[in-house]
Order: sequence, then C-alpha cells, then structure tokens
Amino acid sequence: METNNTRVISTDERSEIPAAGDGRRPLILVITPDNVFLQFVTDTFLSQGWATAATTDPAHAVQTFFELKPDLVIMDAYAKKDAGSAALDAIREHAETVLLPLMNAGDFRGKAAEELIAVAESQLDMRRRIDELALLDGLSGMYNRKYFSIEMSRQLNDLRRTREPFTIVMMDMDGTREINSRFGYAEGDRTIRHMGRFVKERVRCSDVLARIDADRFVLILPKTYAENAMTLVRRLQNEFAAARVDMCGEASSCTFSAGLLEVIDVAWDEAMCVRMAESALQGAKSEGGNVSRIFRLQDEREAGWMRHLNLAIVEDDDLIRNLLEKRLPEIGGAKLALDIRSYKDGEYFFADEWHNGKGQFLIILDRNMPRMNGMEVVRRLRSGYDRSRYQILMLTAVNSEAGIAQAIEAGVDDYMTKPFSLVELESRILRLVKGLKR
Repeated sequence: METNNTRVISTDERSEIPAAGDGRRPLILVITPDNVFLQFVTDTFLSQGWATAATTDPAHAVQTFFELKPDLVIMDAYAKKDAGSAALDAIREHAETVLLPLMNAGDFRGKAAEELIAVAESQLDMRRRIDELALLDGLSGMYNRKYFSIEMSRQLNDLRRTREPFTIVMMDMDGTREINSRFGYAEGDRTIRHMGRFVKERVRCSDVLARIDADRFVLILPKTYAENAMTLVRRLQNEFAAARVDMCGEASSCTFSAGLLEVIDVAWDEAMCVRMAESALQGAKSEGGNVSRIFRLQDEREAGWMRHLNLAIVEDDDLIRNLLEKRLPEIGGAKLALDIRSYKDGEYFFADEWHNGKGQFLIILDRNMPRMNGMEVVRRLRSGYDRSRYQILMLTAVNSEAGIAQAIEAGVDDYMTKPFSLVELESRILRLVKGLKR
C-alpha cells in the first residue's frame, strides 16, 4: 500500500496493518531519506514476516506513527534546521513517554541483514516484556488495558459473591482527530493526559480509571448503580467542558462523551460488558459531543442484545419432560435466548459436558428419580460447582413441610409440587431468571 510517500509492506499484501501489542506480527516504522537503505530494511523485515511502514517524508512519518502505532521505529537523523527534525522530535518525545524502542538507522548502514534482524528482535522482545509487566499507561499515567482486565475480573467475582452491581463508564474525548489536525499530535497527547488527570482527581480512591485506547478511558465504579453514576458523569462533563486548555497558546475547551453500563448479570464477562458499554457510547456520540447514555437491555434500540440461559430439564416422567420441552422455549420472548436440554435422571445430566459449560444455568429437577435422584443432584451441584451460576427449581409429588425444608436446606432455590400449573411454573422460572441478574 502506498499513501503520501509512505509504503506499507506486509507478507500478504493486505493494507490493514496490525496495531501494536495485539498479538499479531510486529509493525516496524522506517523513516529515512535513503531509498537504497529503505529498500534493504523493508526487504529484510519482509523475509521475517514482519509488516513494515516505510517513508522518506518526516511530516508523513508523524501521521503514520500516531495512526498505525508501530512496535518499533528505525529513523535517520535529519539536519537540525530541517523541518523534518522538528517533526521527528514529536515521535521521539512520544516514544520515550510510552517506552517504545527507537533505533538509529545510521548504525546499520553497511551491516549484514542478520545483524539488523538480531537487534530488531531484541528490541521487539524487550517491548513485549515491558507490555507484559506494565500495569500503567505510559502516556496518561492511568492504568492500562491489562489492569482494567484484572479489575474487571475482580469486580465480576465480587458480583457473583455479593450480588451487588457495579457500573463501568466508557469515555471518549470528542474531536480528537480535529485537535490532532489543527494543533498537532503533541497537543492531542496533552489533552488526553489532561482528561485522565481531570477525571482521576474527581472520583473516589476505590474507583479505577484506565486508558484502553487512543482517546478512550474506562471508569469502574464499584457498588454503584448506573443512575448514581450518571449524576457523577454529567457533573464531570460539565466541569470538563468549562475548563480551559492551552493549545499552542490558544485557550480552548474540550468535551467527552460517555456510555454507561450497570453490570448486574453474573453471566456477563469482560468482553460482553465492554461491547454493551461501547454500544451506549456510540449512541451518545451519535447525539453530538458532551453526551452520556446508559445501556438498557429493555430499550427497543438495543433489541439485538439478548440474555442467554442454559435450561436443563431433569425428569424421569416422559410425559412431563416432553411437555416442558415443547412449552418452555416460548417463555424467553425477544429478551431471553434459551438453550434447553432434557435428561431422564441425574446421571445423564452430569454425563453431558454441557452442564459444566459457560453461562448461567436453571435446572428444573424432579426429586424422585431412579439411579441418581434429585436430592443427590442438588448436593453434588452445591458441593462442587459455583452456586451463583446454577439455580434449581425442584418438582415433587410429595407435599410435606419436612421434605420442602430438607430441599431448601440442601440448596434448592424454589420448590413446586405435582400436579402443577404450567402458568405458575413459567412465572416461577421467570422470577428465578430475574434473580440471576443480581
């Protein structure tokens, strides 16, 4: 791919270049006025399967550097009075801030390709190790994506244990591209640092702020409902918009948009939470700058988002089992996707690896079955599985207070006697499903 004197070369000639640190082959930016050396370097790296962006124009190099986010930069020295020198200073400053390795092109002129490869591999390996160890973002000083994942795991585990929700706030600086274009990438970096410090100084010590993308921050608010978080976010937006920022001697104001998600479902994982918060953020940005929006599953505009539930019917009575198989798929409606499996007793249930898969489970369980009966299934589930992921509704023909008490004590969440009303059963199931949210 060739754009503005910049050539991007990859092993499969695709124009899509991998961003730094995403686990794919590395991307190396080469900046030199020497076309012969440029060709030597790109050919050498191409033989290693590495993607290379190569340019002779320092001005275009700056744009390429900030947009492609390379893993390694090799560049020549330009004359101090040359405009190229000032442009490359911006690259050096940013690279030093984020601990990105820089190599002097002059050190490799006349050297063998093997030596260039060895040094580049060493620099790339060092970069990977730094990324693996670092928990702070080099540019903003806030936590990075890795720490965000650690904290999300901690909060999701707390949710499963306590059923107390927390809220995440996805925040995007408005107009970053225009700032970079008008004032330069260095000023763009300054506004990102300004936003990080601004938010950090105005939230609780227990709140976690991380920079997870170029101009995107995410704020984790433990034990906080979305409506309360919205009050905080709107105050932050108003104060941030009112603050004046010096950009190249010009007093300017900045704004950010935000998408909020109240994390209430123990079946959600980090990736799902991020997608929902980003959906709310995109909705906010579509309404203009300085807007915030809460993601709501019941919102018709979010109709594509569904809760998923694994539902097991463990019942030895063929008539009841077949009836439930036919009737229960209808109760999900547009907001609940059910994966229904049925078994004639507990042994068949545990023999199916499906029972130990991901997500939430609701088990409709007959108490009296041959081989492994319902009480044995309950004891096994409660002794060896995550209780927050398995809800149990027990069915029985025996209506005795002692039997009910025994089942509840063993870990049953609800109890119905046969014969039962299908309408009542569906109502109980939906109530248990709602209970899975908190």
